[in-house]
Amino acid sequence: MPSVPQQGKTPEEASGSAGTAAQIGINCDKGVEGGRKSENGEGTKETREIRMNNLRSDHRKVLLLVEDDDQRAVAIKACIPPDIHCVWAKSAGAALGVLRRDKFSGIMLDFDLDRSAHGDPRFNGESVAAGICETQGRHCEIFVHSRNPSGARRAFELLKQSGFSVEQCPWSREAGQLLKCWLEELSDVG
Repeated sequence: MPSVPQQGKTPEEASGSAGTAAQIGINCDKGVEGGRKSENGEGTKETREIRMNNLRSDHRKVLLLVEDDDQRAVAIKACIPPDIHCVWAKSAGAALGVLRRDKFSGIMLDFDLDRSAHGDPRFNGESVAAGICETQGRHCEIFVHSRNPSGARRAFELLKQSGFSVEQCPWSREAGQLLKCWLEELSDVG
């Protein structure tokens, strides 16, 4: 059963496990905005890369959550089991930067990404889907959770045609159960 993060802490920080989001320069509770760390800005690019490599060598799955709505992100993160590390990008630009830098086991993708203060209306879930196709291996599992039916369909089709395994379900409380099943399967893969 997924653990609910303590106030201001990721599940890993709450349990004291190694490889927390803070160690790689990203706080999953605060997210990445505009391609920058949203915390205090400490740490060099090299330090973040070393920490991400350490996390990968820990053999934990790493999931990218692309979501600009804070409340929805909290609800989604509550479904993520503790054996999966979550990196949260709050805008398409932040997601594209993280995708260029890191490889992920799974990606959860929203389409409309304009709520973030750093969101750019020219970039949306379709832009991120194109970035996924350019940067990620086809073993990466994708879950499109957008409530925009036409946008979600475009992202789904682009990813599917590029050879990714893609699930699509508009976010709702009921979708949480389907998401938990998808995350359990992601935990069991490889």
